[in-house]
Amino acid sequence: MPTRPFRVNAAALHSYSLTPNNRTRYLAELRSGSELLAVDTDGRTRRVVVGRIKMESRPMLLIEAESPSGGKVNVIAQDDWHVRVLGPGGSVHNITELKPGDVILGYALTDQRHVGCPIREFQQEQ
Repeated sequence: MPTRPFRVNAAALHSYSLTPNNRTRYLAELRSGSELLAVDTDGRTRRVVVGRIKMESRPMLLIEAESPSGGKVNVIAQDDWHVRVLGPGGSVHNITELKPGDVILGYALTDQRHVGCPIREFQQEQ
């Protein structure tokens, strides 16, 4: 199957997506026409519009990592060769070929969230 230039078909339904106005939404909440923010390798954002939603059962892979500040982060991604993540300089890595020690890019929110809005109170997710 050929790869698509822009597609998010790689994460669990409880994963967050970033929307304009500093909000988050679960992938399961998105619909055609929903607005999201796409982030490039330099951290610049742009608005994108969801064209289609398709939910399927697929094998998943837990990826655990450490942020530059030492925080523990994780994502559950689709375990398939055509799912890719970016590394430094925009290097492309297939999910199925990641190894311990590989460096990949991500975006970590700085504020805690409640119903998608930033809050300034104690909250711990596990």
